[in-house]
Amino acid sequence: MAPHQAMWPVAVLCEVWEGSRSGLYTYRQRHASPTIARDELAGLARVQAIAAETGYSDGSRRMAKQLQAAGCAVGRYKARQWMRQAGLVGRRRPRRRPVTTESRQGYHVAPNLRARQCDIDHPDHVWAGDIP
Repeated sequence: MAPHQAMWPVAVLCEVWEGSRSGLYTYRQRHASPTIARDELAGLARVQAIAAETGYSDGSRRMAKQLQAAGCAVGRYKARQWMRQAGLVGRRRPRRRPVTTESRQGYHVAPNLRARQCDIDHPDHVWAGDIP
């Protein structure tokens, strides 16, 4: 059988379908039934078991390390893929907010020497340094 004869069924399909060859291959790829291998199912089961043990708090990095410790040769991205397929999301740490004010310093409030007397007649009479 010649190599060009193997292409005839695809060409006939494209003619009948009135589409391009690449469109046919794209359609076949898009509508292919997903098959999950046994390794994938075992990995998903391990991911779910580890997540249940850790209280569903681990992200993909910790999950990958725990899977590797359990003897499963996976990386971070495979662990993340399995977590996504299992519907798991790691908990995020709360954002650390910087402390800008030390409120327990023990200093007393300075007395107001002007006592809110704001009737100033001319400039340069009261300075900000007058308030201790």
